[in-house]
Amino acid sequence: LVLRDCETVMKLFGFRNETQEEVVEEEDEEEGECCGESSLGRKCGAAGLLLVTDPKTKYLIFVTAVFGLSGSYVNSYISGTIVPSSLSSSSIGILSAITASTASLSSLCFGSLSPKVGKGPLLVLGCLCFFLVGLSGFHLPRQKESWGWCYITGVYVLQGVGRAVFEGTLKATYADFFPTEREGAFANVILWSGLGSAAGFYLFESAGGVVLSRVCICVSVLAVWGFHRANMLHHGECSFRWDSFLL
Repeated sequence: LVLRDCETVMKLFGFRNETQEEVVEEEDEEEGECCGESSLGRKCGAAGLLLVTDPKTKYLIFVTAVFGLSGSYVNSYISGTIVPSSLSSSSIGILSAITASTASLSSLCFGSLSPKVGKGPLLVLGCLCFFLVGLSGFHLPRQKESWGWCYITGVYVLQGVGRAVFEGTLKATYADFFPTEREGAFANVILWSGLGSAAGFYLFESAGGVVLSRVCICVSVLAVWGFHRANMLHHGECSFRWDSFLL
């Protein structure tokens, strides 16, 4: 009886013994793990379901993947090969800061421009930036020492503008296209940008930076076409057929 009264007093004043604390902590950890696994599984399921049921998602794959491809091209080929040989390895931090700063400033500009010109032209601008980033790979790759500050800085600025379009305008477009399926829509953004980035690093290691630049160019062109098709479907201006994916 005395022990029970002591436990009651300890509970009233917020004291718990070590055994009780360990049990509570284990229960919280198990609950957190279950919630995390459930959330991950729900997002994967939502992404897969939207990919199968809504044709707009398939066309937007190129728009999403080109960001990952371009990022892997800049990080692996430009930062890893061109910058050390043309400038110095210590310049990579400055150039990366230029990309981040450009993306921040461009996001502010695009936020005010989007209501006036619409999201479509801004998405095309982003794809054009990724196209030009890929086009930099054709600048006589065997003469790496000829790449100066202006040329290399321009590549990082273009990557920053494209990044601003991806992180702002593209995600807003996904929210407009899939107003009731936003969880699956944004899960697709993460999925295809991540796969694009992984494919880019693999291509660089297996085929080289010039091949990766050509892939960036092709995917950026397909991204404009894909967005056009998805936008037409969103506004109901055409009916979807499975064979129209290749048209």
